Amino acid sequence: MKKKIIFIGMTIIAIFSVISFYIYQTKKSEEEKSRIAYLYELQNEAFEIHGIYEERCCFQTSEKIDLSMLVVDLYAYNYNRSDEQLRLSLEEIIDYLGDEYSSNGKLRVFSRPENVENYIVWFLNYKDKTRDFGRGLNAFLQKQGYEFYDDLNYNDVIELLKEYEKDSEYVPPRQDN
Repeated sequence: MKKKIIFIGMTIIAIFSVISFYIYQTKKSEEEKSRIAYLYELQNEAFEIHGIYEERCCFQTSEKIDLSMLVVDLYAYNYNRSDEQLRLSLEEIIDYLGDEYSSNGKLRVFSRPENVENYIVWFLNYKDKTRDFGRGLNAFLQKQGYEFYDDLNYNDVIELLKEYEKDSEYVPPRQDN
């Protein structure tokens, strides 16, 4: 009888341990999924990738980028960057978004290149200043008879940014970093 009670007690402890371990692993897995979704949401916001919430919280390729918006954001980011290594180009972003996983099988969102990471952090902190610069660009474009820059082809936006730089009412992007 004593052996039976010990066996039942050990079985209950084993079952409880397995259930506890399963709950812990499930919770850990859910936390990891939430963390990844959050990182993708921030990344997609910085790269001007919009869409429904579920899309913004997962990996998106460069095909979803609003290029005209991103070109202006990158202009503002790169404006006062004297260190070429910290500057970021559209091509580097497109290359970064080319694969979700690095060559070692890890999610690239966990091992972003330094200039990509710096840009994302900068954008999240200074997007209001970027939008202010964009409003100035839009005012210039309207005087020139154009639509808003986010309605234009990104190549046209690049050329119009060069024209805007030469305008007497040009206001460079504010950067407090």
